[in-house]
Amino acid sequence: MSSESDIQFVDAIDSNGRGLFVSFPRRGDRFGHVVSTVAGDEILPCLVSLEGDDAEEWPDSPPIQQLSIEQRSTGAVALGVGQAGKSHWSVTVETFAAERRIEFHVACRMKIHPAQISSRYASLLGDAVEPSHVDAYTWSWAAGDMRLLVRQSLFDHYPAPEFPAKSSGFEINAAVDQMPFPKTIEWRYSFQLA
Repeated sequence: MSSESDIQFVDAIDSNGRGLFVSFPRRGDRFGHVVSTVAGDEILPCLVSLEGDDAEEWPDSPPIQQLSIEQRSTGAVALGVGQAGKSHWSVTVETFAAERRIEFHVACRMKIHPAQISSRYASLLGDAVEPSHVDAYTWSWAAGDMRLLVRQSLFDHYPAPEFPAKSSGFEINAAVDQMPFPKTIEWRYSFQLA
């Protein structure tokens, strides 16, 4: 966990010193984040969120304009909120040290149908590192001598998001049906060190 004056972060590192570290640097009016693997003293940045700016009504990733980190019995939790256009986002980032897993839960309250609504990431691992499909909901990247898994979770009451990935990164595009607005859409995904 970090103080207000530092770059804020959460981590999920097991008793052997291996796991994940997510830092939240400020970018303009919002916080982005970088997902890194950890093995002892070695930290390898792997994926970085792609952010929009304050002129975009539907940015590439949820705009986190306020961020706080709390320590709970299960580990650190980051709580973020933000707004773009007429829509409001909330993001909860939970850590699970024993599982070396960090889970993102995103919600967006929107008044109109979105042009796009997503979480997008660029790979920092290089063009030669292609992801492999583990199953319909999981991608895997080689990160040094480790594997970084990215898994989406499905909700019964929301359509399944699109989840394409390639060497340059991945995105989760939430599916929005034509039900009346305003309404809320949610999506959930996790990073895990295998």
